[in-house]
Amino acid sequence: MQDHHFRDRLDQLHTIYKQGLGADYLCPQEDDLSEAIVNTNILVSGAGSIGSFLVRCLIGLKPKRLVVFDNDPKQLDALQESFATKPGLPIEFVNLDLNDGTGVERLLARKDFKYVFHTAALKHLPPLEEDVVAAVRTNTLGSIHLFQACERHGVERCVYVSTDKAVSPISVLGRTKLVAENWIRSNASKLGDTKIVIARFGNVYGSAGSLVPYVENQLDEGGMINLTHPSADRFFISPVESIQLILSCFKQGEPGRTYICDMGDPIPVIRVIQHLAEAMNLSLDNRITTIGLRKGEKVSEQIAEKGSLLRPVDNASMYSVDYQNWSPLTDQNLYEIERLANLGNDTELNQFITALTS
Repeated sequence: MQDHHFRDRLDQLHTIYKQGLGADYLCPQEDDLSEAIVNTNILVSGAGSIGSFLVRCLIGLKPKRLVVFDNDPKQLDALQESFATKPGLPIEFVNLDLNDGTGVERLLARKDFKYVFHTAALKHLPPLEEDVVAAVRTNTLGSIHLFQACERHGVERCVYVSTDKAVSPISVLGRTKLVAENWIRSNASKLGDTKIVIARFGNVYGSAGSLVPYVENQLDEGGMINLTHPSADRFFISPVESIQLILSCFKQGEPGRTYICDMGDPIPVIRVIQHLAEAMNLSLDNRITTIGLRKGEKVSEQIAEKGSLLRPVDNASMYSVDYQNWSPLTDQNLYEIERLANLGNDTELNQFITALTS
């Protein structure tokens, strides 16, 4: 991609980021989507950036009841506060940990949920490298147990939000997400009337804890700007594009399949830093320092596994990933993951999920 294309794409992403994240802007106005959502009970896991974007969109489609749960009171409070000027909306905020199997079961039992959107995850890469058990309990086991509970309680459709870090993963984050993906693929035909589809995308530009606010904070503080590698690049999408992919998966996705959107070419991280500095009218003279890749980081991410075929769906607004080689997750594999997690053995657990995803 030529430099002016990088600039055009970054201008587009940054404009959306700074315009704010209002529901009307995020949510596609499509009759079939509205008809599917209206007067239904919906559960969203996770009140972070993606979950919040999604809730703001879905509530505008007039569900009967929308429940969002998270174990971070600050995130729940922030999301609830964003609806302060719209009293009376059929939305409920629940402080609940995904790993609380009993609590999740009770939540699903007390509402006749038709759809579940699963966005909750531990996503910060470096800390997870040192806490494999926590990553597996949330990203892998928590996800699987949620979907098993959905099947028991008659949920019709689930969307699992994954990440490009699950492609040929070298990080704990990527491995834990891929194992959950493989469980979905392995069990797609075994879950009765519950259908699960996978939405996978790259970095959501401006989302909490991501590169953009991190660099903006470093620029504000006036110190050095950390660059992991001179050639590092990443796929970026806007909040709008992330929600469009999730909802396209919801409407059209086939059970057990993984879907991606057209994220364009990866953008060099150095260009993102330069663009943010220009937007803030700040100089980068002698302020960028190369610190080296952190454990679990790649120079470049991929959108799909090597050898996979991308099949256009809906006039190429999204693509289905047709896998040529992948490893089904067996019941014995799942038992061993749970056993090692319960033992609290980070090293052996990491070795085991690495073997499962290599």
